[in-house]
Amino acid sequence: MALSADGRYVLVANHLPHSLVVLNASSLKQIKSIEVKDSRGTVSRVSAVYTAAPRDSFIAALKDIPEIWQISYADDPPVGFDGWVHDYRVDSGENVKSGPFPVRRIKLDNPLGNLVFDGEYVTLTGISPEGQVQVVDLDLGRTTKRGSE
Repeated sequence: MALSADGRYVLVANHLPHSLVVLNASSLKQIKSIEVKDSRGTVSRVSAVYTAAPRDSFIAALKDIPEIWQISYADDPPVGFDGWVHDYRVDSGENVKSGPFPVRRIKLDNPLGNLVFDGEYVTLTGISPEGQVQVVDLDLGRTTKRGSE
């Protein structure tokens, strides 16, 4: 469970069903439920959730699929937050505003645990169950370093 930096939302990871639930922090009423599965339908447990205050986001580490999820709790998430945007022109059809609590999926080599963030929440470092170290750039949305150092 994680509390948003502004104190308005709580993100709760459920073991069964495999989901993330956003709650109003004051009333604990459910705002949104997000099924935890990849694009092929493979479901996953959530190993941990974090608050990334400088990003107005939660970070969810997934246990069974190689992804890290960033979930924005900003009132006005950036255009294209939950998908790739090639052209930001209004008439392009790609400049679509995200709904509340959009999920940005960051693909990894392996699922990661034991996450450590830098002070600005730009990079995170994690270790796979096999001992592989991965450094993820949250701005770029990809792994930038791999190894077993």
